[in-house]
Amino acid sequence: MKIRIKMLAAVMVAVIFQMVTASAATTQGTMTANETWSGTVTLTGDVTVPENVTLTITPGTRVESVSRLDMKAGGVNASRIELIIDGGVLKADGVEGNPILFSVKTTSPPILIGDWYGIRIRNSANANSSMSHCIVEYAKEGLRLEGGTPSLRNCIFRTNAIAGLSLMDDTKISATGCSFEGNDRGIGYYNNVMLALTNCNIIGNTNGILPLGPNKDYTSMSSYTISECNISSNMMSGLFLKQKDAKSMINKCQIAYNGYIILDGNFVRTYFDYDYRFLGINASLVLYGNVIINKCTIQNNLGGIQCGSSSVFDPERNCSIYDSVIDGSDILIDRQLYATNCIFLGSKTEKIPVITSTGSKTELLSCKLIGGGGDPNYSGDSGLGLSAVWELVLKDSIIQDNLGGGIRAYYGPLIISGCKIINNGSREGIQISPGSTVVKLSIHNNSLPSGCFWKNKS
Repeated sequence: MKIRIKMLAAVMVAVIFQMVTASAATTQGTMTANETWSGTVTLTGDVTVPENVTLTITPGTRVESVSRLDMKAGGVNASRIELIIDGGVLKADGVEGNPILFSVKTTSPPILIGDWYGIRIRNSANANSSMSHCIVEYAKEGLRLEGGTPSLRNCIFRTNAIAGLSLMDDTKISATGCSFEGNDRGIGYYNNVMLALTNCNIIGNTNGILPLGPNKDYTSMSSYTISECNISSNMMSGLFLKQKDAKSMINKCQIAYNGYIILDGNFVRTYFDYDYRFLGINASLVLYGNVIINKCTIQNNLGGIQCGSSSVFDPERNCSIYDSVIDGSDILIDRQLYATNCIFLGSKTEKIPVITSTGSKTELLSCKLIGGGGDPNYSGDSGLGLSAVWELVLKDSIIQDNLGGGIRAYYGPLIISGCKIINNGSREGIQISPGSTVVKLSIHNNSLPSGCFWKNKS
């Protein structure tokens, strides 16, 4: 009997303790002990979780920040509430069907984007913070990472003013099963970041992944691994990874309909100035450093892939594409390009080749370049299958049905074998420079009777 009484007493103490910690939630200021939040918690000012303190938030909890108010008048924004994990630990782990919501409390609807600042994780040497099955909305920055390596799983970051996820200098994060929707940037970043995304959706943002700050000097190495993600219907860029020596792996991703908005049920271009695509604003992928694209489908974007480099002759900077389909988009490469078992389907409307390569070497193995369009009377490279400035190696590939011609190689030597160049209109099937090697080549049904034009041949 005494044992039962003791057990009952222990249970009552535990229940009372939980009730006290929930009801005594810090709603502004710095926490001094571990807390567990549940139900609805309304923040009236910045809340800081310092070192050696853990904030646990239970499934189904609503954390509401009073709109456009910060009683502490601190943080990075003195007029917006911030939840700051400053050396402490955040455990915000909801469950499927019962997520944790971080949002705004307002007495004067409608709620506006940026009515509170967001969650900041900074100066955390440990990797213990975690967020799963959370929804973060209507913040300036949904989650701003300034330090630490939190775990993100199955979270939704939506309708945030600057970014759903912001990565400051020298930060790294892994996210699995997360969605970034309706933000200005789904993910924004600065220098020297490590970003790993798996099975994430980056949909319907102004930009999918884009640097933070228009004049930031991106000079440090970064690493991006993006696998099995859907990056689609972002109004401007889909994926813009621009840092000097970035190392990027893009694997089994769907990248589609970026650079468009939906108007009356139709996809409409967001920009009409042709030059914008070469600034990367409308491209589905803008990539710098070493890039590997594997088993991806890239289709129906206003721009295709733009790979840049500070030196087109630098052998350490490559763009490699394997087993992918790039449909209805242009490819602009100013580094070494290697592609194997890929299908490149050109735009029917733009005055550009399917692939433009100005890098020191272009090597295509078992590829198809089909359907370059544009103006057949345009004096440049309009509608070409491939325009290569320097060395070109083309093996076992098909160049077919390009309105402006098949291949144009300007200065470097061409090595071509086992290829078919078929039904390319307007100009020659292939225009090549002296010193080229051609083996087992099938050229027929192109505009010029011979199908082949030797440029500057003596």
